[in-house]
Parts: sequence; C-alpha cells; structure tokens
Amino acid sequence: MRSHIFARLTWAVSFLIGLNSIASAQVVKDTLAGKYGPHTVWETTAYDDQFKNIDTSIHNIYQTDPKLEFRDFYQDLGSFGSAYRTLHNLGQTNGVFKELSEDHYDNYGLGQEGERKFYTTLSPFAKLRYQLGGIGDVLFDGIYTRNINPGTNFGFEFRRLKSNQLFPLIGDDALINSTSLRLFGSYFAPNKKYKLFADYHSTDYNSIEQGGIDIAPTGLILSWFDWGNINARLDASSKYEDRSYFLYHEYMLDKGIGLYHEFNGGRKKHKYTDNSVDLDSGSTELLFYPTTVNIYAGTYHKWSNTSLRNEFGLKGTLGKIWYKAGIHQRFYWFEDHIESNNVKQEIALQARGGFDLNDSTKFKLDFIQSSTGAFQYKASIKHPLFMATGFSNNSLPFYIYERFTSNHYNWDNTGNLRNVYSIGFNAHLTPLKSDKLKLSLGYRLIDNYIYFDNQIQVQQESGAISVLTPSVDYKFKYKKLGFETSLQYNAFTGNRILGLPNVNGMAKSYYALKLFKGALKTNVGAEIRTWSDYQAYGYMPVLHSFYHQDEFNSYATPYLTGFFDFRIKTVTMFIRGENLLEYIHAWNFQTPYYPMKPLNVSFGVQWNFYD
Repeated sequence: MRSHIFARLTWAVSFLIGLNSIASAQVVKDTLAGKYGPHTVWETTAYDDQFKNIDTSIHNIYQTDPKLEFRDFYQDLGSFGSAYRTLHNLGQTNGVFKELSEDHYDNYGLGQEGERKFYTTLSPFAKLRYQLGGIGDVLFDGIYTRNINPGTNFGFEFRRLKSNQLFPLIGDDALINSTSLRLFGSYFAPNKKYKLFADYHSTDYNSIEQGGIDIAPTGLILSWFDWGNINARLDASSKYEDRSYFLYHEYMLDKGIGLYHEFNGGRKKHKYTDNSVDLDSGSTELLFYPTTVNIYAGTYHKWSNTSLRNEFGLKGTLGKIWYKAGIHQRFYWFEDHIESNNVKQEIALQARGGFDLNDSTKFKLDFIQSSTGAFQYKASIKHPLFMATGFSNNSLPFYIYERFTSNHYNWDNTGNLRNVYSIGFNAHLTPLKSDKLKLSLGYRLIDNYIYFDNQIQVQQESGAISVLTPSVDYKFKYKKLGFETSLQYNAFTGNRILGLPNVNGMAKSYYALKLFKGALKTNVGAEIRTWSDYQAYGYMPVLHSFYHQDEFNSYATPYLTGFFDFRIKTVTMFIRGENLLEYIHAWNFQTPYYPMKPLNVSFGVQWNFYD
C-alpha cells in the first residue's frame, strides 16, 4: 500500500516537472546601479554598467509584506498593506518638498522607495505571484520584460493589494485597496555612446479607517480576540493617488566625458473624509482624535502637490576614477481647498564620484548644496571585509509641518521652523570573509528634530537627539538545517520623543531538502520577531502620519510565523501561518488602538516564465 501511494506521488511530481520542462534557466539581469526617484531631492542617478541577477531564490518567498524586508524595528497598523514606520524615518533628510505620507506607504507601490529597475534580458522574462490570506488578504503582482533587440528593452509591472478589516464592524468593504502599475523601457545605442531610460508609475491607494479599538477596563483587549464585540472609534475613508514620470539619457563624447540629462515629474493627491466621530461620554471631546480645534465630525481635507525637476551635467571615467556632476532645478506646486497655489523652487549643485583604491576596495564621495541652504555630504568606503559610510545632512522641514488646515486641526509655522541637521556614520564588518557573520554599528545625531505631539501640533526639539545602534546578524547552515538571527540594540537620548524600543530582534530556523535530483526543493521553518517594551507612536489618519503619545504602552510581544514552501522548476508555492502565539499573550499592539494581525493562514504561488 505504501509503495502504491509513493508511486502515485512520484508520478504527480514527475507530471509537474514535465509541465515545466520547456522552461530553461537563463541569465536575467537588471541594469540598475543606483537608487533614485521623485520621492527624494537628494538621491542622484548613477548608471555604471553594473549588473545584478534577478533574485529567484526560494529562501524568503513567504515574506510578501514589504516592511518585512527591514530587519530593524518597524511599527505598523496591523493590516497587510497598512502604514508603517521604521528607524529609516528618523533622519528627516529625504527631501525639501516631501510629504510625510510618502514615508509610510512607498513600498506598497512600484519603484518609489528603493530601486526602480530596468532590465536587459537574453529572452523574455515574466513572473506572476498570487497570495490569499484567511482574513481577506490578497496580493497579485507580476512583471513582464523583454529585449526586442540587443539594445532595446521594454516591460511593465503591476500590483494589486487588498486587505479586509481585522474586525468586521462597518461591512464587507476592504480596509485597504491598492493598485499600482509601472511601464518602463530602455535603449542602448549599438556604439554604446547613447543610453536612454524611461519610466511611468501610477498608484491608487484607498483605505477605510476605523480608528482603532476600545480597550477593556482591565487594560487588556477582549479575551480570545473577540473582534465582533470591539467598538471602533472612527469611520473614515482616505484616497491617495500618485502619478510620476522619469526620463534619463546620456551621450558619451568619449570615455572620459559625456553629457546627461534627467527629468523627474509627477503629481500626488490625497483626500480624507471622516463620516462619523462620536463624542466622548459626558464630554465635548471627540472619540479617537486628541484635543481638536473644532469638536464636530465631518473632516474633509484634500491636497495635491506637483513637482518638476530637471538635472543637467557631465559624467565620465578617467582611469580608476569615475565622476558625475551637475546642476538641477526643481519647481513644486502645493494646492488644497484653502490655498490654490503655493510655488517653491530650488537650484542645487551636486557631484558624485569615486575611485578604486585597489581591485577590492572602492571609495565614493557625494556632495549636494542647495540654494535653500540645505546640503548633504557623504563619503563611503567598501572592502570585502568591511563597509563604512559617514554623512552630514541639513534639510528643510517637510511641507506639512509648515502649514495645515482641516475641520479639526490647523497651524501655520511658515518661517518659524529651523532646518533639521543630522550627522552620523554606519559601519559593517564581516570578519569571516562571508555574509555568515555581520557586525554593524550606526550612530546618528539629530538636531532640531520635528514631530507631532499628543495634541497633533508640530513641535521642534531645541536640543540634539543621539541614536547609537549596534547590531549582530548571523547565518549558520549545517547540512539541511539553517539558522538566521538579527539582534539590534538602540541606545539613545530622547526616547520619550522617538517612541522606539531599546531592543528588537529576529530569529529564523528552517530545514531545506532537495528531491528528484534537485528538481523539487522544499523549506519548512519558523521565524520569530520581538522587541522590548516601549511607548509607541500613535497614528493620525487625517495626516497619514504617526505622532508622539504618552498614554499607551506597547509591551514585548513575540510574533511567530511558520512557513512551508516548495519549488518544482520555476513554480514556487508556500503556506504561511502568522501570529501563531496569538492565544498565549492577550496584549497584542504595536500601535495604540490598532491590534496586530490575528492568527492567519496564507497560501501563495509564484511562477517564473522563461522563453
């Protein structure tokens, strides 16, 4: 009987392998060497003809939520696709005209935060991914790209993200509903002297905001996560649209000198409406909102910003030295239902260069100086055993800190806020000549830090805040058993304001197995993330922003994920169980009044297509 069952299993696996026999492995590379995009003023575009292979590994296939890519601390609203903040938000040096909401949703779009990729393929490449969760999470995304000749490539990406409410109070509408599309293309002249990269990106993000939950009198949420009996504090909706355009082209006169031009443009629109907000019993204060200017419900606020940026300059390579220097001009228009047109502009000089000290050691310099008084200086050195970066930044406050008007809040700090100054370094040491052990140390000193207080008013610290972050990452593999861990400690002044835990960590263990001569690969394992007690930031949906609060503590809560995945040629499937310790600990919050995702089982499949 056992042999009969095994024979049937062998036949089924062989049949799936046969379906994929037409697919053959190939080298598929992207041409991106740097990070850039309309989300930041200070990042420059650098194409150094370096190639990176597309990651088609099975190892982290179960991690489909972009915020899990960060190994440092992150805080979110519980739902898949919700707003989140990480240690990356502390610098406040990402731009002159940036809106706060861009920080917390960027990674759910395509090509905004991080790398906007272009490809060179030896044959057409396509990838499809689908994920379905037991509490209504849906992720569907894909990419298609191909070269129509050796120098011309085009393609598109799309992403559909949906998440139901964690507690069913308002109906069956999705809590989060997001669609992103990206069209891209590139051209390399046969003589390699001319290059062109073009990109269009569109994101529509809609959410129903329930405003958190009431806490039981004991200080704990209702036992066994009885979501149906929890009262929401808010019924509101938020819509966010992003349209961006990118064009980069260069012409090399010879190897030592060339001309380049880069254009970034786009428009972002945000609209927020609260439909009903109850008054606190026996009070004139609204539930959920902290102290407000007006006590009535019916917030309606909208704004849009349009940005155009042109950069011209020279680039080239002289022996082991490469350089890129230019000047950019940027215009910015801000509109809302109070002010129809507010224009800002800047002119900035910027230069980036580097040289090879030897075959394995590279040194880079960045210099940016703006007419607004903002600047960025950065130097880095990279060696097989270590990497170190030092930086100094001076940036203008985010625009929303300067002025805001709605039914509940309003302020005008134009001309009253000082530039935010940040200085620090990051260093990584890999003493084992591999990525098995990585020792890291980061330090950042922030002066004039700006934040929202518990009354949703803008505050600026008069003194400096320091953050020292040592961390250890370790990977170990013995035969079929693997183990990974990351431990980070945050030693800082200003903990009351930053709202961060002192300790956060991640550990993962898995068992990998190959069958049928390597045609079938499997992983089974578990990952746990945790942090120390801390006073978390609250979240204000009117602003799409987090704020400092001093009434609610978030306690250490281990978050356990179990996963099983397997691959047959180019088809990968996974089953993931999230928050497996839900019923062990009753307190389950990372953000005040927003419970973490309850126990949930997700299923996903990814298929890579090669011609």
